[in-house]
Amino acid sequence: MVSAPVNLQETFKTIIRSCRYIYKENKDYQGWAYLDVLAEMDSTTIAYSSGYFGLAMRSGFYEPVNPRRLSKKIKQKFKKNAELYAAASKMEQAGPLGFMRNEKCTCIDLSSEFRQLIEDKVKVCGIYGMDDGLYSQAQFDHLNSLINNNAYYYEQSSHSPFIDFQDAFIYDVCCWCK
Repeated sequence: MVSAPVNLQETFKTIIRSCRYIYKENKDYQGWAYLDVLAEMDSTTIAYSSGYFGLAMRSGFYEPVNPRRLSKKIKQKFKKNAELYAAASKMEQAGPLGFMRNEKCTCIDLSSEFRQLIEDKVKVCGIYGMDDGLYSQAQFDHLNSLINNNAYYYEQSSHSPFIDFQDAFIYDVCCWCK
């Protein structure tokens, strides 16, 4: 798993805590008011999850605080490839519409599924970035305990550890595949 959610409601709580801290520090009363609006919504709806993921994006939760040189280089190279960049930037309706038809996805908690996989002797590994604002240390620790300490938490990495810390990512994946 790479930056995969285990419990989306916990992810939303992490986003809320982080945004409240940022908005308080920056005296961002508009952001704080929007958090209050979202807090009144049904937490099982697509509007609720979209609102919080939007706040996470605007708050920089998907980017490392101090990106590594290699990460910057990879992202610059990516942006220069017009075809790749266009494909990655293309937003289509299929994904969001499918998510909306299955709103229960906002309540996902895969903890029991991970326990079952481990019980069935399936090796589960995970890689997450320490700067990924979607996951708290407690969430990472919970996941790590679920999958027998096979989760890695990369420094200077956010939601895309395969870019942010590519060398370690490739090394760890190769080791797991042996």
